[in-house]
Amino acid sequence: PKTFLKGRDATRIPRIAKSFATSIGTGDTYLADISRQEARLWIEAEEARRVKNGNSIATVARETSTLSAIFSRAITEYSTTDAQLQSNGNPFSRLRGELEKIDAEHVRTGKRVAITSRAWTPDELASLESRLSNMNDEAQLCTKLVMFTGARLKDVTGLMIDDLFLDTDENSYINFRHNTFRRISKDSIERIFPLYGDMLKDLKDYVSQKDFSSDKKLTPRYAENKESANHLSALLNKKHIDKFSKDPSLIMHGMRDTLQAKFDAAQFANKVSGYLIGWKNQETIGMQRNYNRQGYPHKDMLETVRKAHSITEWATQKE
Repeated sequence: PKTFLKGRDATRIPRIAKSFATSIGTGDTYLADISRQEARLWIEAEEARRVKNGNSIATVARETSTLSAIFSRAITEYSTTDAQLQSNGNPFSRLRGELEKIDAEHVRTGKRVAITSRAWTPDELASLESRLSNMNDEAQLCTKLVMFTGARLKDVTGLMIDDLFLDTDENSYINFRHNTFRRISKDSIERIFPLYGDMLKDLKDYVSQKDFSSDKKLTPRYAENKESANHLSALLNKKHIDKFSKDPSLIMHGMRDTLQAKFDAAQFANKVSGYLIGWKNQETIGMQRNYNRQGYPHKDMLETVRKAHSITEWATQKE
């Protein structure tokens, strides 16, 4: 049912499914009758169309995985009553991997320029800071929090007032965790991030001027739905970042790279910095589990963050 799909999926998945249905032609076609060749024909047509329109093959790869997921779910649910569905298998199986290899080769040979986030330079960071006063109070707070914590914009805009413990410079923190509005990003981890100084004061001032009795969301303007963080990202790019740089790699996601670069300059182990920023890997997941079980000394985590933010020069990479 349509109500099952939310956010971008509500339009994205039906669009992809309709595109493939158009490709295989009109009339009733059972999933079990769809062949590998038909899957490849759709992919070839999409490749040609997307590349012509300036998109990458990586886009087709992602959409291929959506169709593959549809088939996998059908096989799981109906293979016991449709033996042919089970025997024929998933016509999109492993095709995403093939497309990603082609896209990687295009990047290597210069056919496509891959745009990824990077650490901001001190001057770029100062330019954004100079524009904070031009933002509404919620956008300003979200921007400050992303700069301070290195968290994803989605994880910041989804904070609830109960996720904050605001007391002194020595014991305050943000609890980045799943809550009733959103889950922490799938490639991040739940974590405790210490607060102190100007960031703590800014949060206290902001909270003191708001009424959270009926809505516990810290920044409700950017937590209306699952797409609200994307709207804030677009706003920050268009109204602020673009005012001082047209570099497509200079994006808010790069604040994660920036804080990591500061941690590196302060010579902290990746396990500690990765936990605080929320990188999801085997080490940080292990640290997260230990933190939840017995805790790490808050003063040690606080000192780590203090030292990182005291760094004034860090490694950056610009083309």
